[in-house]
Amino acid sequence: MMMFSARLAMVVCICLLTAPLARAQDYPAKSVRVLVPWLPGGSNDIVARLIAQKLSENTGQQFIVDNRDGASGTIGAEVFAKTEPDGYTIMIHSATHVGNAHLFKKLP
Repeated sequence: MMMFSARLAMVVCICLLTAPLARAQDYPAKSVRVLVPWLPGGSNDIVARLIAQKLSENTGQQFIVDNRDGASGTIGAEVFAKTEPDGYTIMIHSATHVGNAHLFKKLP
């Protein structure tokens, strides 16, 4: 038990000493796509545009709203699912996204 405690203390000390050396990436380094699977002018689109505007002001990068409507949000959700998972595409959806699994037998 004493040996385990000594090793644990050593690991904690190493983590504490090396933590200041770790740096987060600068994010976002390029513009971010905000995917909205609903029509322009709807409640989801308005919320997405307000959020995108504030994020652009706070980060200094563009957050571009991209509307992909149709099939109760399924088309936009499919586009989002097929994008590269690099953090530069985000989706703003509604609770319909959860309900679609119960409404449609087969989803893309």
